[in-house]
Amino acid sequence: MRIKKECPICNDGFKTACEAESMPSDKERFFCDYCGIFDVTNSLLHTAAFNALDGATASIISYLIASRGEESDEIPVLNASWFEDRVPTISFPTVLEQANNLIRYIGKRVLSNRSHIRKLQIGAFPACGFPNPNQGEKILVELKQKKLITVLINKGGIQSGSEVITWNTISEVDLTLDGWRQYEELDKKRDHSSFVFLALSFNNKDLDKIKPRISEAIFEKLGLKLFDMREMARSGVIDNVMREQISASRAVLSDLSDDNFGAYWEAGYAEGLGKPVIYLCEKSKWEAKKTHFDTAHMTTELWGSDIPVEKFLENLVATLHRSIDNFAS
Repeated sequence: MRIKKECPICNDGFKTACEAESMPSDKERFFCDYCGIFDVTNSLLHTAAFNALDGATASIISYLIASRGEESDEIPVLNASWFEDRVPTISFPTVLEQANNLIRYIGKRVLSNRSHIRKLQIGAFPACGFPNPNQGEKILVELKQKKLITVLINKGGIQSGSEVITWNTISEVDLTLDGWRQYEELDKKRDHSSFVFLALSFNNKDLDKIKPRISEAIFEKLGLKLFDMREMARSGVIDNVMREQISASRAVLSDLSDDNFGAYWEAGYAEGLGKPVIYLCEKSKWEAKKTHFDTAHMTTELWGSDIPVEKFLENLVATLHRSIDNFAS
């Protein structure tokens, strides 16, 4: 049975409703208007660090939960290992990405309802990657000024001659023709983002030998393609092309066997974008020197001549699957 309860993430800071109910397997399920629906293990609920979330960390978690709800019907499960290992690696999308996410959010719902959005829910803001509703409201104003969206504002939405939009003064939202053009462009890019980016030293012949097996396993089990920069035949500054490809990827595999600075940089860039990053390392190198101490504690799948390729692939696919989901199940 559901009961009214303060959200453990946003703490009802945005004056929204939240309910909770006990679940099997030592979990509690929350239904928060702002964060969305999520489960929390009781062990995490009673962790001191979780009960003393600072505003920035709470906003990141709200974003992870709400954006996850946009991508999957599965209810995310927050547990201690996820909170300790995954949350610190996440950052918010850039402002431009937030604006694009909002256009995608509006378009998706208009298409689903076959009508404009009659009432913008406050949960739209964390789902689109905004750290707070105020930032989202500012972007709404800019999108309206750029004629990408139409917004009908209830009484009270105009102050001192300047337009002020707040989520609870909006009664109708839709995309303009230019907005739909941008939505379709974003949708096309999203359709072509079902790949995993591989960061590695291009001189590692041993890894090159098993790369086809990695590619085959990832595609067969997860429907994702494997890609590295050697497969890119395109003009442009290589750094910018690489950033674009990492940004568009679903996840990043970074092999650190050769202490390649590029692989470290690409992994760090992906981590900063909030992409799942899985580190790879040849076993004998790992046993002798491990990797740089900043990454040595991160999830690392070992490969090498004394590890059966099938076992390595099984572990890699399982880890990649969990990482893409973002949450433990």
